[in-house]
Amino acid sequence: MVIHESVWKFDRIYWKMKQSSDFNPIIVICPYIMQGDKVMTRDMDKAYLWYREKGYNVIKSLRSNKQWINIKSELKPDLMFFTNPHDLTEVQFLAKSFLNILTVYVPYGHQVTKYMNYHAQYNQLFHNIMVSVRQTAHSPH
Repeated sequence: MVIHESVWKFDRIYWKMKQSSDFNPIIVICPYIMQGDKVMTRDMDKAYLWYREKGYNVIKSLRSNKQWINIKSELKPDLMFFTNPHDLTEVQFLAKSFLNILTVYVPYGHQVTKYMNYHAQYNQLFHNIMVSVRQTAHSPH
């Protein structure tokens, strides 16, 4: 689940999954809804073209008939990666809409100040429903 290509950090895992017969990775371009329809459409088109030119399996969440795709029923994901923890997109594309699906988030960066007692970066609902990549990567099993 991607809003902007500028925060893409899953290149290596995407291509590893693509090489495996166990996975069918799909990048879904989600709308950035904070600045109106014109910016949303421009950003979705820009991101879509960027991923497509790099050879990724990519789709837009908005169809040409202006209807949103239904991720759960149409793609039926078993595992989801999120590039952004903030509520910048439609609710049906947020992690809180996929509580019954294994989800992963890799932070774009880390906060080093004690702003809001670290709550803003480490203790929101989004963070608490994610799989810890560090824990999973170091798990003995």
